[in-house]
Amino acid sequence: MNPPALPRLVVHVAVSLDGRTNSSPPDASGFPADIGLFYELADSWREDATLAGCDTLLAATPDEAKPLDPLPARDLNLPLLVVPDSRARMKHWQYWLSQPFWRGAVALCSRRTPAAYLAELAALGVETIIAGEEHVDYRLALVELRANHGVEVVRVDSGGALIGALLRSGLVDEVSVLAHPFLCGSAPELFFLPTRQRASPGGHLTGATSRRSAMQRHRLAPLRRRALEARPARACPYGPTSGSELVTDDAHLC
Repeated sequence: MNPPALPRLVVHVAVSLDGRTNSSPPDASGFPADIGLFYELADSWREDATLAGCDTLLAATPDEAKPLDPLPARDLNLPLLVVPDSRARMKHWQYWLSQPFWRGAVALCSRRTPAAYLAELAALGVETIIAGEEHVDYRLALVELRANHGVEVVRVDSGGALIGALLRSGLVDEVSVLAHPFLCGSAPELFFLPTRQRASPGGHLTGATSRRSAMQRHRLAPLRRRALEARPARACPYGPTSGSELVTDDAHLC
């Protein structure tokens, strides 16, 4: 009997030369990522769902987050926003639902997720997938995303912790790295695999293909470049100063 079909899972991540993934102002501990190019490249996958870490969204939520008024019309061709949140940490779902980048939202929860929070999500129109006992079982969640939501391609928009968890689970099909010419220092040896959780050599990339994205557009492959230039640039979902919010999360614990 064949195992349940999974959607294609793509990791697209911006990193410094020494492996740090958190973009931030040059005087801080991260690096100034090229957010415009990052999302221009990201748009080429045409994902059906964006898997964003819970901490990524929490860090990007404004202090006084308010939903857009009026709410944007829902484009059913947009991807779903998928967030692992078994610990009921997301408090601004309405704000994120009002953003014009997604057609709706799905929270990945576990059996430990409080019933009151599940009821709150239902009232807000956020669909839920219960997968796992203590924490989210990403394999089961991805199976349900494909079977019940028609998701064929998932792009991960998150930090090293969630990316590492997905890689170690053997769920990643493709890795795209947008390398930036910066050295940050004090970074893990590998952006997706903290030293304390290092897998056996080579094991973390089993079954995944890799793609290296150049920093400057003129260095992209000609066909890829023409495809990108033929479409309007995609805005960053996390706001104009969102570099530091792209990647700081421990969502693998959710």
